[in-house]
Amino acid sequence: KDGIPVLRWHCRASAVGRDDAALVSDAEDWIGSELQPAMTRLSPELMSCFGEDFGRSGDLTVIWPLQLATNLVRRTPFIVELRDVPFKQQAQVLFYIVDHLPRFIGGAMDARGNGQYLAEEAAIRYGPRIEQVMLSVDWYRENMPRYKAAFEDGTIELPRDANILADHRLLKMQQGVARLDERRNREVEGGGQRHGDSAIAGALAYYASYSNHQEYAYTAVNRRSSRMDLNEDSDERESLTASRIWGQRLTRFRSGSW
Repeated sequence: KDGIPVLRWHCRASAVGRDDAALVSDAEDWIGSELQPAMTRLSPELMSCFGEDFGRSGDLTVIWPLQLATNLVRRTPFIVELRDVPFKQQAQVLFYIVDHLPRFIGGAMDARGNGQYLAEEAAIRYGPRIEQVMLSVDWYRENMPRYKAAFEDGTIELPRDANILADHRLLKMQQGVARLDERRNREVEGGGQRHGDSAIAGALAYYASYSNHQEYAYTAVNRRSSRMDLNEDSDERESLTASRIWGQRLTRFRSGSW
């Protein structure tokens, strides 16, 4: 879909060794200039959730919010991609987003490896609405058919962005299960590489949208600036998998992909 922004923040090597105050200030500047304007795309009437795939160096961290429209279409207001961003600043960005998601019902976060740190911090802050997901073959087997069916049925929005599309093309059928081809990394313009990061974030976001969450009465703290305090229904389980498993390819993805 046209008009959905993909917000990218790449911390250069010069960020290493800077003091905490400078890093916090850098994150505030990026939040103010890039993220705050995109947050106006959120509808205050709709329930919100998110998915997150973690990366620290090499791979990206991708945060993908969704809002549930009344027709059950999962609207994508924006996507955030963080490259080489320090752990605390990743938390700073994530907390700003989630603090301002209207009617927040839940998030699903990649809790493998170093991702466990950010997932745990989010679970401390937002409680049981955060699911710390250990991605596995079984998880892919159960949840990727639903994600694919959402594209086929038009019940999720994908930004018109070449890198996001290319990430989804890295999903391949392997022994009957759609998952990332672990052998493939794709170099991108400006340095760095991608390994299907946004595809996993999108799948986690979609999973969060139909998991058995309930809406909590949570009110974000008003702040004069974006400075973060880092210490701080099943009715929607559409029967999307019954007839739409992996026999058909998404027409907008090339032959051979999921």
